[in-house]
Order: sequence, then structure tokens, then C-alpha cells
Amino acid sequence: MLVEAEDASSRGSRSLRIPHSSDPGIHQPPHHPRRSAPIGAGSNMNTTFMIQIAGISSNFQASSKVPSSHNHKHSWRGALYPTMRIRNWNLSPDRNDNDNDDEDDDDLKEAVVLTRTDRTLGGFSTPHACRPPTLFDFNTCKSRLYPSNKPNNMESVDHSVDHSSAHQHALETLMAADIMLAHAPELKLDEVHTIDKVTPEWLTVVLGSSNDKVEGITTIEGHEGMTSRHKLELTWSDGSDPELPSNIFIKITPDNPHLREMLSVLHMAELEAAVYTLLQEELNDVIPKSYHARSYPGGRFVIILEDLEARGIKPYWIKDSCSLSHAREVAIALAKIHSRYWNTERFKTDMVWVRPRPRRFGGEWVSKYFEGNRGRFLQTEAAKGMTEYAKALFEEWAKSYATVYDYWETKPQTLLHGDSHLGNTLAYADGTAGLYDWQCLFRGYGYRDLAYFLMTALQTTDLKEHERDIFDLYTDTLEQNGVKIDDREHAWKDYCLFILDPLDAIIATLTNGGYGHDPDTVERQVRSTVDALERHDVKALLDRVIEKGTV
Repeated sequence: MLVEAEDASSRGSRSLRIPHSSDPGIHQPPHHPRRSAPIGAGSNMNTTFMIQIAGISSNFQASSKVPSSHNHKHSWRGALYPTMRIRNWNLSPDRNDNDNDDEDDDDLKEAVVLTRTDRTLGGFSTPHACRPPTLFDFNTCKSRLYPSNKPNNMESVDHSVDHSSAHQHALETLMAADIMLAHAPELKLDEVHTIDKVTPEWLTVVLGSSNDKVEGITTIEGHEGMTSRHKLELTWSDGSDPELPSNIFIKITPDNPHLREMLSVLHMAELEAAVYTLLQEELNDVIPKSYHARSYPGGRFVIILEDLEARGIKPYWIKDSCSLSHAREVAIALAKIHSRYWNTERFKTDMVWVRPRPRRFGGEWVSKYFEGNRGRFLQTEAAKGMTEYAKALFEEWAKSYATVYDYWETKPQTLLHGDSHLGNTLAYADGTAGLYDWQCLFRGYGYRDLAYFLMTALQTTDLKEHERDIFDLYTDTLEQNGVKIDDREHAWKDYCLFILDPLDAIIATLTNGGYGHDPDTVERQVRSTVDALERHDVKALLDRVIEKGTV
């Protein structure tokens, strides 16, 4: 595969063919010309990048000053990003479209990477004398280069996930680049990605008006959190088109670089933008309407959604009380979503960006985050008050979670919301439910989303009485939509084992100061989750998975 980097000053370019993971020397640094001087602490960089894939090119400019205190433990050996196979594209001088796809494609694991230095296409062996490479990844490139967002634009592309050690190294390298991009003061993008750049003229274009124009913008409310969120009232020059919104809700890049870091490392904005651009028509009965969604490097993005309340839609907060009727409707909505993508072949083609848990972007970051939380939790007052059963279960989970993750990967895979707590659910005017905030999605077994929702939404008494009924409702809805569950009792045990996932989320909340959540809400979730773990004897399920590889 050819990747080109264009230097802003020299206008020269170099090309790199990322080697196959089975090539000799794959774990050795690809050969690159020596840089005249390393990019070191305190370096100023102002470089224009260009990535070219099969004749499709895109470019942006980054300007940053790398802080001298920034330390990196990795040796940057060239940025491998082997996350996809690409069929029917002329990838390099020694490969052409006449090659036998059946023979070559199964072995082809190519990288789509843009590596940055100030003069040459990078590849480093010195761990601390340089900064990590900058990557402009394929998914972001695709979202910019395919504005119509129709899957048939990608008909010639076949993707698959590579589970090799090289793949893991690629993710770690990408993560370091994501961190650097997030902390860059700015990326010189032409596209709007900060609230100060939102203008009437830009809104007129992205909202699709050909005759009417936005003449004024009034901020109704706004706040800064993980993202910058604003509810805006729009004044139109004519105002006669009922399809044009009078109010919009905009999520956009936060000013805080540490928040951008999390968005960037986990590719959160990229994932949510993909849902609203690529899956909007398929999920329009269970997700909000989006007018515009784009993501860019370093956690930069912009998403414009409908004003939910103007359409009679109730967005829930995590502290809200959840009725049984809403819980049932959310179970139905989850089953509808999951059934549409149950073991879909599209995970190898146009939905390759929905990655499995072990290969999520920022997976190492997430893993270490939860490992640290589990260790700190044992020192908290809450841990000291645990029953002996709960303590034994927790200690076993902390030691063996990776084994359980591996087991979960053997189950049927679908599109998971990933953060399906009560505060990310909607109630439509007709009583049906939907979900929003799709930043944490990944590929997995559908019962995971259901367990995560119920543990965060219902009181202990409601769970005791209605949990199995809601489980059956979810499973019935799957089957009504074409999914066959061969062994419902086995699925029930899997559901119960998945309660360990919301347990991790609760531990994270308890060990990180509550994340600003209402204390009563956190207490409700703790009671519901711990009671369910004991009531379903999840420790016995955990032990069986460890010993036998199944529940």
C-alpha cells in the first residue's frame, strides 16, 4: 500500500509500502532515510499531510508544540495499522488488479497510515528522541471522502480484523498518535469543528437549505463536559419550510485537551459520527435524527441533532426513575437494533469500523483504566463493607476478566451501544424507546447491552420481580426479528455473567469520585448490581468459564 506524506516547506513526498505481517522482518523497523534531526521535546512542527489510497487523497495541516515533559515508553518503529483487507485496489507497484484475489486476499493485511515527521516519512528506533507518528486513519478519511455516506460507495472494499501481535502493536502506536493529536493546540482543518466557527452561512449549507437562509443564531443553553454541547435557536429568512429546524442540538469539540484525549484515543466521536452518517436510515426508529455528523483527528468533531423535546421525545437522565414500561420498551429497542446486525457479514465490509472488544481503539487504555480501578476499589470503604461472597467474586473477576472477555468473543456478534445506561435512553411520544450517545459502541453479544441497562435503571425490588420477564421479552423480540436463540437457558446464564460489565462501570464511578453523579443514583446501582450478582450466583458462572470455557 502506498502512503504519501507531503512536507509543507519542501513540497516533496515519499512513499512507503507497509509490509505484510508474514513478511520477513515484520517486527523490525521498516527502512527509512535518517532524519537530519530528531523531533525532540519542545519541537515546533507545522506540516501538511496528504494520504493517497487508490487515487483518493485528502490532506490537513497540524500545528503543535510538543511539551518537553511529554514522555513516551514505546520505540516508534513505523506505524503499522493492519486493520483491514482491501480488495480490487492497486495497492503497490508489485501488486496489480489482475492478481488472483482468492489466493492473495486471505493473506493481505495492509495498513492505511500517515506517519509524520518534519521532513521524512517516519519510522523510528529511538524511543525518547522523537514523537509518535501522526495517523489520518481510513475511517476518518472515508467519512470525508464519501459525503453521500452510502454503503455502495464501498462495494469494492472487503475488510477483516487481524488478531496478530502486529495488529496489537499497531493499535498501541495509533493510541500514542491519537494522544499527541488531541493535545495539539489546533489542527488547521478547513472544516468546522469548534463552536466559535459555527456561522449562519455554514448552518445554511449543512442543514440542506437551497432557498431559505439562516439569518441568526441564539444560544438557548449550553454546557461543557466530555463534549461541548449547545442548544441553538435558528432564525430563518423565510421560515416557511417545515423540514428546516427552528432549534438544533450541537455536540462539538471540547476546549479541554484532556477531554479531547479520551475522545481521540477511544475514537468516540468517530464512532458516533459513523452511526449518524452510515446507519441513520437503518436505525431511524431508535436513534435521534442527525442533520450533520463529521469527525476529524485528535478528538475533533461536530454532530448536529434534532431538538428532541421539540418532537415530544423525552431524553432520560441517569438519575431519573425508570418505570417498568420504559424498561420493557428499551429491551425491545435493544433487540430491534441487535437483530438487524446479528452475525452480519457487514462486519467484514462496510461495518468494519464496529470493532470487537479486544480490538477496540484505545483498548489498552481502557484495560489499564479498569485494572487500576479494580485495584483501588479494594482499598475503599465500599469494598470493606462487601459480603464475603461479593469480595470473593470481585477478587476472582479482577484476576480472570481476560478469560471471560475471550469467552464473550465466542458468542454471536452484533452492534452494541456499549454504554446503554438509563441516561442514554429516549422515550418517544408513542411510548416506544430509543438510544443516543453512541460514542462507546463495539461488537459483541446483545445480552451485554441488556444487562448493562437493567443494572443501571431498575430498583432491586423491580429487578427481583421482573428481570426474567424483561429478559424473555428481549429474547422474544430477537426471535420475532429473525434471530434464533437455540438454548434460552444458556442465554440466561450468559446474561447473568454480563452483570460483571456494569460492575466494572460502578467500580470506576466509586473509585473516581463519583464522576459528578448523584450519590443516591450510584447507591441504587450498587444495590441492584450486587444483589443480582449474588441472586444469580454469578461467581459459579465465572468459575465454570475459567475451568471449562463456558457457563
